[in-house]
Amino acid sequence: MIYLWYINERTGHKVASVTDTNFTVTRKLPNMPSESPTLSCIIVTYHPGQELINCLRSLQDFVRCPYEVIISDNTAGESKTIDNIEGLFPNAIVIRNAVNAGFSYGNNRGAQQALGRYLLLLNPDAELLSPITYEMISNSDEYGIIAGVSEDSAGKYKRTAGRFPVKPIRAFSLTGRMDQRPDVVSGKFSNHFIDIDYNEGSCYLIRRDLFVSVGGFDERIFLYGEDYELSYRVALSGRSNCLDTSLRYRHDGGYSDRREPHIVNGLIYFSRKHFGLLQEVKMRSVLLARYAVLLGITLFKSIVSNKARIRVPSVVRALRNVLTANPYLRKPFRVQD
Repeated sequence: MIYLWYINERTGHKVASVTDTNFTVTRKLPNMPSESPTLSCIIVTYHPGQELINCLRSLQDFVRCPYEVIISDNTAGESKTIDNIEGLFPNAIVIRNAVNAGFSYGNNRGAQQALGRYLLLLNPDAELLSPITYEMISNSDEYGIIAGVSEDSAGKYKRTAGRFPVKPIRAFSLTGRMDQRPDVVSGKFSNHFIDIDYNEGSCYLIRRDLFVSVGGFDERIFLYGEDYELSYRVALSGRSNCLDTSLRYRHDGGYSDRREPHIVNGLIYFSRKHFGLLQEVKMRSVLLARYAVLLGITLFKSIVSNKARIRVPSVVRALRNVLTANPYLRKPFRVQD
């Protein structure tokens, strides 16, 4: 990969432009920490707003070790928020991706630029609520992925730990994919670390060398499903994933019907990749039953409810994906070396 380094006279930034224009990396030279970062905080954005600024301020408030911030922006165009970030947080490293090739792609590009021994993968609409210390992140030397405990804007616990979809029947309902243990359901934890299959990928701590050794996020998964797929490969490497109950963060992201087609693609791809064609057929059968039932219920409710009527197109798209999608044929977007 060939970089052309230059100084932006207006901003004072040092810019590395990849010659094939896949992305541009911006680093500010003045006031960079003299100490090498222990932690690289990677945030993938797409048309970000005020929530990104709140996220960055929470890092300033709660990270207690040398760290760097890497923003991998998938907007693929002008973004006033990103422009403002370079002024408000001058030490932030900004990667402007020329295309929106997905959440996995954005994280992997950020990890390529990371200097820290550890990675914090954080959603742009998440805010830390508790300190991150060197002692905390060094626990990932023992574990694979360390996930935080999520709260909503009202301070209410959110259950985000799930079970690997190794049994297709788990995909029939949302609750079937969630961790059903009483402490995980209630949020009343008796232990500091809780072994889990995976947690939603809005706040992950992982060693950079482990992230690289397992191949990072699978870029064939555009959105939704990349978290449990990465966690599964980490588990196959011999390390367990866990919740650190002392790591708290706020994340208002919730369920949306628009997610359903992506969720279908992720489940089908995971089944085919890790268990073969027969498992894929079983997964499609379960998903077909799920969305056929869901479509029937939604159509019935739409007779009296506009809200249910709005859901119909998303359910239809998900059902169509069950029948026709081949996500394992999707070619990852590759930066030319």
